[in-house]
Amino acid sequence: MTKIAATILLILICLLVSPAINQAQPGVVGLDQQSWVDREATLQATRGRMAHIQRCPPGYRAGVGWSTRSAADAVRHCCYWNSRSNSRWFAVRKGRRGWYAAALYR
Repeated sequence: MTKIAATILLILICLLVSPAINQAQPGVVGLDQQSWVDREATLQATRGRMAHIQRCPPGYRAGVGWSTRSAADAVRHCCYWNSRSNSRWFAVRKGRRGWYAAALYR
């Protein structure tokens, strides 16, 4: 195989593999932060369990919280809630056992 043919083959392989790599990393490009926290809170409430369910997007920190008292209390219990992060997105959902919250910080 010539050097040119090997180079073309390598380029073709890279082009074929690239879409699969991008699809395997949801949320990396064009992340909608509010949609991410909405989904995280909904999944927690549906499962009735406070947990980090989705993978945290690169460059962000995620927190989850839970409370039987109120939605505001669930948000206050999220990891990193009192941090100095400037941008915050959060969502709260009512589940079988209380309120489930998710927060995303930059």
